[in-house]
Amino acid sequence: MNPSTRTTRTLLLLALSLLLGSTTIPAHAQESFPRQPGVVEEFVDGVPSPEAHLGVAIGDRFTPHHDVLRYCQELARRSPRVRIQQYGRTPEGRELILLFISTPENLARLDTIRSTQQSLADPRTGFDLDQLSSHPGVVWLSYNVHGNEAACTEAALQVAYHLAASQHPEVATLRNSLVTIIDPLLNPDGRERYVHGYHSRAPLVANPDGNGREHREPWPGGRSNHYYFDLNRDWAWLSQPETRARIAQYIQWQPLVHVDFHEMSAESSYFFFPASAPINSNYPAHTLRWGERFGRGNAAMFDRWGWEYYTTETFDLFYPAYGDSWPSLHGAIGMTYEQAGSGRAGLRYRRRDGEEITLRERAHHHFVSSFSTLNTAATQKEFLQRSFHEFRKGAIDLGSEKSPREYVFPRDRSGRAEELARLLVAQGVEVMQTKGNRSVTGLEPFFGEAEESVFLPAGSFVVSLAQPAGRLARALLEPQAEITEKRFYDVSAWSLPFSMGVAAYQAKSTIDGALEPALTPLPRAARPAPAEYAYVIPWTGARSARWLARLQKLDVRVRLLMHPIRVGTTEVGRGGLVILTRGQEDKVETAIDALWSEDGFTALALGSGWTDEGYELASDSHPKIAPARIAVATGSGIQSGSFGAVWSLLEREIGQPFCAFDLDDLGSLDLDDYNVLILPHGRGIRGELSGGGRDRLDRWLRDGGHLIAIEGSAFGLEGEKGLTRYSSDRDDPSEATVRRTLEELRKRRELGNVPGNIFSVDMDPEHPLSFGMPRTIYAFMDSVRSFEVRGSGGDVGMFTEEPDVSGMISEENVAKIGGRVYLAQERRGRGRITLFAGDPNFRGFWRGLTPIFLNAVYLQNRY
Repeated sequence: MNPSTRTTRTLLLLALSLLLGSTTIPAHAQESFPRQPGVVEEFVDGVPSPEAHLGVAIGDRFTPHHDVLRYCQELARRSPRVRIQQYGRTPEGRELILLFISTPENLARLDTIRSTQQSLADPRTGFDLDQLSSHPGVVWLSYNVHGNEAACTEAALQVAYHLAASQHPEVATLRNSLVTIIDPLLNPDGRERYVHGYHSRAPLVANPDGNGREHREPWPGGRSNHYYFDLNRDWAWLSQPETRARIAQYIQWQPLVHVDFHEMSAESSYFFFPASAPINSNYPAHTLRWGERFGRGNAAMFDRWGWEYYTTETFDLFYPAYGDSWPSLHGAIGMTYEQAGSGRAGLRYRRRDGEEITLRERAHHHFVSSFSTLNTAATQKEFLQRSFHEFRKGAIDLGSEKSPREYVFPRDRSGRAEELARLLVAQGVEVMQTKGNRSVTGLEPFFGEAEESVFLPAGSFVVSLAQPAGRLARALLEPQAEITEKRFYDVSAWSLPFSMGVAAYQAKSTIDGALEPALTPLPRAARPAPAEYAYVIPWTGARSARWLARLQKLDVRVRLLMHPIRVGTTEVGRGGLVILTRGQEDKVETAIDALWSEDGFTALALGSGWTDEGYELASDSHPKIAPARIAVATGSGIQSGSFGAVWSLLEREIGQPFCAFDLDDLGSLDLDDYNVLILPHGRGIRGELSGGGRDRLDRWLRDGGHLIAIEGSAFGLEGEKGLTRYSSDRDDPSEATVRRTLEELRKRRELGNVPGNIFSVDMDPEHPLSFGMPRTIYAFMDSVRSFEVRGSGGDVGMFTEEPDVSGMISEENVAKIGGRVYLAQERRGRGRITLFAGDPNFRGFWRGLTPIFLNAVYLQNRY
């Protein structure tokens, strides 16, 4: 169909609708959503609309990933205005793609545009701002990071089609002025879980009744990715492959604007910026002013349609790992747009007030806000570019003037300092490292007493805040974010040195001496010489757990150093792995070769079992470690993210097979097949202890099983019918009933709130759960519920008397948690119960506690 024919047909339909008393074109009478009421657009012939290519109108069904991919590929094949790029794959193997849409001339010089954008992002290059008139603006639109917020991808397909095929002068201006990057589907695995589940349960004709089973997602729902991680809280932590692949592309392009499209409660309306308080203090004022400019542009367009919306009330800009906050810390105008709907809405949903909302309407709203955003960006392109450049320049200036000037992380044996440096570098933060050993004065530790001089071994890491990404670096690393509010949409503390368990210092002036860019490889340790008697490997946490799992998989027998030893001048602390070679020489050398080739680890090769200090290597005081045979509870009653963190850690990082069983099936599980049973955070275990469940678990424990329970599951084991003598109860005499106003109740709730804080915990250094760890660790908690002190050796980790390190908390709540137990272990016959009051694997980035969790999994299993 040629453009004139299509236009004639559309005008006839419009005229017919007006005669029938309608002011808009009927829902399916046109091949695309109208951008503005009453505006008729011509489209390039030969470029198919989503409806024409897929054979289904947007809104009639959810478009599965393979059709999204197929349409985007066809759009790029048929239109010279579109280029497609695969940038990664999900854990389930689905492609992640970007669409670049602009004029053919702009796409032909895409590499030059990217290079120019990089220069604009780095004021140190001396970029000539007078060139901006010829440089298109770069805008990035991200859809469907939460899989069950599925209207977003439907909108993305229509946005891409309009940008590629519309002949309207306004859209032509967008192509000339901008390079629009569209990620149509950030979370394919979660979305497929939602879409397949919905269509498999839904009737042939969509039923708006929210009680229908298609409107109620079964556990774990489609929000999260394959490993049940919330990808919208992972932008700064990069724990998931989707995030790592996306961030690698993002920092190559450094867009001026980034919009993250979401859905929220089906009973709501539409949210766009300005954001709600609290606002992270690392944003300059102009970032917030731009949020209002874009919001006013959206409001003007929504007003024309008569659509409902709101701003500022709900979604804040504080936590740095969202799809709005993280880009904003890079200098983009990062924003969240939220449409009413989400997983509950399906294809059609009837709200409590009787009004119905459809998938087509939800997608249309996102479609219009997408174009409103592009219009604002295009009309103020050069102003945006200068603001972006000023943001990056201002970060350099601020880092040169404000204390601290630098953050310093000494290289450590565990590898966690290097892991932190790699995380920062992957996000575009410049990190340097020292060339030689040195001692530095004047450094202020993140926590604890200042030292007169701090020794920095070669390869220690230095992060200057006088860099274009300095605001992001400060936000991620500062010990305490500035807090001005008492309510938070999410957590209030996250400082990476605390969360990753890395010793960190603040420097008021720059570190002198030779530095080089990280991550310059240090000389690799030589392969340990063949050992005549034994190898000894120090225990350093996750890497050591991976090595132990690999050794045991190769059927190598391993002992555990329960006490420190010294051989010559070399000392090995508690937790070291001892591999006696006698009787397993060939297996041992094969395993050592494999481990050294993969990780370049160091080991002590010994020709004798004699030690100069401590028990001899073959002493019974150093028990043999039994391989971990692990079962992990999942399903209803278990918090999906907590299970996902365990799943991701064991499967992807350690390479440890395990059985994931539904908690409801605990009663039929053959417990004798396992020696480690992990209960992630949740509320379901208490119900499973009724009947014979408690007695079965008790027998298994007494026979040598090890039960590891996290947060809600740990508290579920207490009580008269529970399995542990530990209790979270505290003496708290009830107050006399008094009258309280609504304002007083609100303030009381705020004082009782613990929105996610960092607390200091004192560890028992001799307990196996502490092996390889410092005396003080830092735990994440979103409540003050903890265990009473029993006064036994089971009080492994206790909150210090003044435990609050970072976050928002009242003095009343600090008093409730100070001096109580975070980590406990209780003997039961030959078995053990390990209790965590908080989740040590929180969101996969609380790496400082990962070693303790792995100590529980691997170092408690004895023959």
